[in-house]
Amino acid sequence: VREIQQELGSNSGSLQLAVFIKDLLEFVHRERQTVSLEFLVEQNLSEIRRYLKQVKGLDRSTVDLILRIRKEYPVLPLSSAAEAVVQRLGLLRRVGTRGQKEKVLHELVDPEQALVFHHFLLNHSQEYCPPDEEDIDCPKCSIRRLCAFYAEDGPGGRKKNASKNSRSTVREGWPSSHR
Repeated sequence: VREIQQELGSNSGSLQLAVFIKDLLEFVHRERQTVSLEFLVEQNLSEIRRYLKQVKGLDRSTVDLILRIRKEYPVLPLSSAAEAVVQRLGLLRRVGTRGQKEKVLHELVDPEQALVFHHFLLNHSQEYCPPDEEDIDCPKCSIRRLCAFYAEDGPGGRKKNASKNSRSTVREGWPSSHR
């Protein structure tokens, strides 16, 4: 773990990531006597999903992202925390299932940027915009000026005391099909 962590650098999540990588490599080696996941390329979506669900620390959204990248699975996966960020930013409406939102994001985000966008949402939800609204840190957020939540509910927001159910949840300029 220490060697992996040193290679990752000294960011705040490097120990947790190093433990995950070590566990993943041990799992794959125990199951396959190799550390390659290339065998998954030949598997269908259900088989890949079933295999990856066994990996400790991989949530559904990460499994779906792997399927998107490797098998062109038509979603841009959202964890519950990332879904909250997308809604607060005003990118998508609050109605609809997470699956419907993932399909809409799949259409909106360039495939080459899907992994970067996914990681941005995860990091943003951990650093500034966690699911619990009481823990949101708008003053430190570098994109708050683009955020519907900040504009309406943040410090000095025009709807600070208004009902949260009445606020608009879609950014101006987004296609009406996503409102």
